[in-house]
Formats: sequence, structure tokens, C-alpha cells
Amino acid sequence: MATTKKKQNDELLMYGAAALLMVLALFHYFRLRQKYLTNENAHQIFDFKAMLPKLLTIGSGLLVTIILMAQLKGYSEVLFWLTLPLCIYAGNLAAKAQAYMLLGVVIDYNTGIVHFPPNLERLDLFDYLKVIPVLKVWTDLDTVDITQIERITRQAGKSLFMIGKFGSRRITFTDKGKRDECIYWLTSFEGNHIGLANEVEFSE
Repeated sequence: MATTKKKQNDELLMYGAAALLMVLALFHYFRLRQKYLTNENAHQIFDFKAMLPKLLTIGSGLLVTIILMAQLKGYSEVLFWLTLPLCIYAGNLAAKAQAYMLLGVVIDYNTGIVHFPPNLERLDLFDYLKVIPVLKVWTDLDTVDITQIERITRQAGKSLFMIGKFGSRRITFTDKGKRDECIYWLTSFEGNHIGLANEVEFSE
């Protein structure tokens, strides 16, 4: 009887945590929409297929964490309550990461800025092992002034590279349609001096 009750409590804990994270993700997403998509001159390129692998990675990590926390609660109440604040912090970061991924790429003509998810290449192996730096990257947006983009090149039918005084930035989509939609909004911005390398279609 006690075992059955413990199992029910563990399941309740997991479902409750999952529901809370979903609510947090939606909360952060709508806050981002209010910040970046409040005017008709802000254009969003939403590519869910590109975000899906990262969303699944975060979701799987959270599921494992919730299961471990449920097991820890049965093993030691003291350890459970000691580690709970860290798990809540990481869970909130994960919810923010999901929100930023859902936001995708935003090209704001009012500010002349393109906002997009940063690449993870800037992280090293130790950052990945620590997990939190990875989540912090996923809870941020990279930005580039559109007027500073001097050239755009394409790669493998799904990536575009923005090149300028800021260096280079890459945005990767799942198909040419999304990539070309992003290029269209960037090159249609008034006052830009972007050169488009139509001939560059590298294969990976």
C-alpha cells in the first residue's frame, strides 16, 4: 500500500513539474512576443522543424531530471530539498530556452536589427558538461545591425551567412523556403547595402 502511494506521489510530482515548465515556457514566450513582435514592421521567421531537435533535447533532459528528483525524494528528503532550488533554476532556464527557440528569427525594420538564436559553436566541451552555460546560450538572442551586413552567402540549401564589420554570423533553417524568406526580409530593408552571392550554394 505504501509502495503504491509512493508511486502515485512520484507520478504526481513528475506531471506537476512538467505542467509547471510548460506554463513557464509559454509565459516567457509571450513576454518575448511583447518585446520583439509588437509592431507590424517586425517580421518573424518561424521554423519549428529547425527548433525541434533542441526542444527534444531539453525536454529529454528535463524528464530525466524530474525522474531523478522523484527517486531522490524517496531516498532522502534532505537531499531533495537541498537540490530543489538548483533544479528550479535550471528548469526556468530550460523554459526560457524553449521560448527563445519558438521565437525564431525576428527582423525588425523599426530598429534595423535582426535577432536570431546564437550558434553553440562558441561553447567548449567543459561548457557542455556543465549544462548551465548551454542553457544560457539558448536563453539569449544574437543581434546584427542590418545596415552593417555587407554580404550574404548561402550554404547547403538551408544556411545563410551574414558577413560584415561585425565578422560573420550563421542562421540555419530546415529548407530553402525559410532561408530565402529570411534573405528577402533582410535585403528588402531600406538603406541596406547587402550583396547577395547567388552563385554560392556550397554542399556540406
